[in-house]
Amino acid sequence: MKTVYPIIITRTEKWFVVDAPDLQIGTQGKTLKEAFAMANDAISLWGVTTQDDGNPIPEPYTSKYELENGQILGAVEVDFDSYRRSLQNRLIKKTVNIPEYVDEIGRKKGLNFSQALTDAILAK
Repeated sequence: MKTVYPIIITRTEKWFVVDAPDLQIGTQGKTLKEAFAMANDAISLWGVTTQDDGNPIPEPYTSKYELENGQILGAVEVDFDSYRRSLQNRLIKKTVNIPEYVDEIGRKKGLNFSQALTDAILAK
């Protein structure tokens, strides 16, 4: 489920402090880019935890926000279903067949075959 939540960003001496007023949560980042990424992570984690507790995720409010001097109003798109899948990173056993000479090369090089297969799949 993709949703867009408004965020308010306040610049301090060292941080970009993020407030997600609809959800009453906050986070921060050292750069504006990091602040948006942290906001996405915080909202996503909050959402899947809320679902796990059996509660509905509230829709974003449509009200206007009063900004103080220097604050930035932004928006973060979150995909709660995709975030949940990224958290479910359990290992699944697969049986594969490779040529014997490839197995020998891999063993001589000390390859982790599971990691090599994972890397190859992600590269595709």
